[in-house]
Amino acid sequence: MRAILNNRLLFWKRQKGTLLFWMLLPIILTFSIIMLISTTQGNAKIPVGIVLQEQTDYTDRLLKELSNTSSLQVEIMTEEEALHQLEIHKLDSAFIIKEGYTEKILKGSRNRLITGIRSDLSFGYIPVSEAIQAIIQQDTGRIKAAFTVQQLSIEYDSPSTWTMNEIAEKSKEIEKQENLLQTSFSFTRTKASSGENKSSLVNPWGIWAIFSFLSTLLLFDWLIKEKNSSIYKRFTFTKYSFKMYAIQNSIIYLSLFLLFDFTSISLFTIFLNQPTSLTFIISLVMLRLTLIMAAFTLALSFKNVYLYYVFSFTLSLIMAITSGSIVPLDRLPEKISVISSLHPLQPFLHNKIGFFWFILLSVIVMFWYGRKGKFDANY
Repeated sequence: MRAILNNRLLFWKRQKGTLLFWMLLPIILTFSIIMLISTTQGNAKIPVGIVLQEQTDYTDRLLKELSNTSSLQVEIMTEEEALHQLEIHKLDSAFIIKEGYTEKILKGSRNRLITGIRSDLSFGYIPVSEAIQAIIQQDTGRIKAAFTVQQLSIEYDSPSTWTMNEIAEKSKEIEKQENLLQTSFSFTRTKASSGENKSSLVNPWGIWAIFSFLSTLLLFDWLIKEKNSSIYKRFTFTKYSFKMYAIQNSIIYLSLFLLFDFTSISLFTIFLNQPTSLTFIISLVMLRLTLIMAAFTLALSFKNVYLYYVFSFTLSLIMAITSGSIVPLDRLPEKISVISSLHPLQPFLHNKIGFFWFILLSVIVMFWYGRKGKFDANY
C-alpha cells in the first residue's frame, strides 16, 4: 500500500492544480451560488397573481398574509390578465380564489377553494401554494374549534355563550401570545433569530451533492488513462495485479475526498448555519462511498476518456434535474416513487442513510474483482 501511495503522490505532484480545483469545486460553487442568490434576494421577488371572485374578511386575511411575505410580489388582477401575464412569463404563477370561498371556510371545507395556474417556467409555485394551504388550514381549524366550543357549551349548559367570530379572534390572540411558529421565505439558510423558522428554496447541501457527484466522476479519469496505457500490460510481471492497484488507489482517493467532505461540513456549519448530526455525517460518508464506487465502475466501462467526460457532464445534469435540489420541477422525486427510491442523492438530501446503490455497486465491484482477467498475474 505504501508503494502505491508513493506512486499516486508522484502523479498528484504533477497534477496538483487540477486535483485541488476539482476537490474544492463543490465548496466554491456552493458558496458562490448561495452568495449570488443572497445578494439578489432583497430585490428579487416572486411575482404572484391573485384573482378574487369574492371579497370578504377571509379573502382579505389571505391577501394580507401573502403580501407580508417578503419574497412575494402579490398583484390582484382579473383571470384574463393573469393568464396573459403567465403566457408572457411576467408572473410566476396565479391563484384564483373562487366564489363561495368564505362559505366553504365557515363550513370547515378545504376542498377546491382555490385554483392554481402555472407555466413551464414557474419556480415558486410549490412554496406559494403551500403557504396558501397553511393559511386556509388555520382558518378552517379556527372555525372547527369554534364549532366544537359551541357544541360543548350547549352540551354542558354553559352560562357564557361565545360567537364563532369571538372564538376565532381569541384563537388569533393566543397564537400571537404564544408565538407558535413564524415562517418566512428565503433562498438559503441564513442565521435566524430565536424562535424563527426559515424555509429554503435552495438547499446548500443539494448544490454541493450535485457538484461533488461531477467532480468525483471527472477525477476518476485516471482509471481510464492508466488502463489504456502501455503500463497496464506490465502488471503481469509485478507483485500487484491491476485490480489490486485500482482498488488501493480508489481507497486513497476516498480518503482524500473524505478529508474535503469534512472540511465542507465545518465550513457549511460555520458560515451557512447548516445543522449537523451523527445521522447526517453517516449519510454523507455513505454517499461518498457510493459516489466513489459509481465513478469506479463507470470509468471501467469506458475506453475513451473524452466520451467519459461527456457522459459525466450529462449524467450530472440529469442528477441535478431529477433530484429537485437545484430545479424544483414540482417536487418530482416526491411525486414519482420510483425516482424517490432509486435516485442516489435522495437519501442524503433527506438526511437518511441510503443502502440500495451502496449494496448494488459493492456487489458489482466485488464481482469485477473476483472475475479472472486476461492480464491478472494472480490467476
